[in-house]
Amino acid sequence: MNQILVIEDDRFLQRSIKQVLEMRGFTVRLSSTASEGFLAIAEAAPDLLILDLGLPDEDGISLCKRIRQKWRFPIVILSSRSDLTDKVIGLEVGADDYLTKPFSRTELLSRAWGQADYAGSYYKAGAGLKTQSVQVAVVRRKVEISQHGVVIVKHPIKHDRSKEHGALANPGGRPRRINAAQPIV
Repeated sequence: MNQILVIEDDRFLQRSIKQVLEMRGFTVRLSSTASEGFLAIAEAAPDLLILDLGLPDEDGISLCKRIRQKWRFPIVILSSRSDLTDKVIGLEVGADDYLTKPFSRTELLSRAWGQADYAGSYYKAGAGLKTQSVQVAVVRRKVEISQHGVVIVKHPIKHDRSKEHGALANPGGRPRRINAAQPIV
């Protein structure tokens, strides 16, 4: 995972996020509006989307819903809305993570790396096993077994949170250095 699309209308924050992520090896594309971001996704789906909720032309929640109807890549919501209800709604409509402003570089990088490593196992297009009559696929953290196009079994994938500390300390087993926590905004 290397390509990140940031849909954020604050130009200063856009540039700051881009700089931090590119310094750590990610390729970053920027969009300032929901419509521009949707077109960017249609042209080339990213490996990870960082999505602001307060966009000028459409609320990020509705954009997240539209994206989930067509694509399966990780989405991290970025918002100044810190109310628990907003977070829950964001996650329920399809976001994989929720990051509140202001945030530190360390937190942004940890979440980007975490989504990069976690996504590799279940967001691959066409991932799964398919025979003439049965298909097994991993979809939105669930194993789905379908027969003749009808889902017959859905089983949630359990996430072992005890391993998260190690993932944050050394995500993906790749040596990285994180600077001290410094707010971006």
